[in-house]
Amino acid sequence: MRRDSLRLLDIVGAADAASGYAMQIDHEQFLAGGVGQDAILRQLTVAGEAACKLSPEFQLRHPQIPWHKIIGFRHRVVHDYFGLDLDAVWKIATVELPMLRAQVWSFLRRQMARKTDRHKKSIENRRQFLEVSGDLAERMDPIFVLRRARGC
Repeated sequence: MRRDSLRLLDIVGAADAASGYAMQIDHEQFLAGGVGQDAILRQLTVAGEAACKLSPEFQLRHPQIPWHKIIGFRHRVVHDYFGLDLDAVWKIATVELPMLRAQVWSFLRRQMARKTDRHKKSIENRRQFLEVSGDLAERMDPIFVLRRARGC
């Protein structure tokens, strides 16, 4: 099962792709249909599916994001595609999705900072252990004990 961090990366990737597609066309071209509209709708679907697969615990820890609306929108795109309000879809793709991306990216940055801090602490603990264990090993080394006893 994919971890939440990978699902969040899926959302970021989908948002980046949708933004890239939206920059290549204007609102009227989007409304007219075609490849640009299909590509943007596909990426919105990917983002919604990734949101749906996030753990309930993660969703509860981040209630500021309307997960149920994102997931519901994905279901509308997939199951009620002829009933979509394309003006609303354009707004979602060009305004709301970039804001979601920023929030999700912020979660990922904080998560990476925590992992980096834990890694740094782990390295420091290992270094301290090796210093202590090195001293003990040296003290317990029979040659070291003999040299010390001889005053060398």
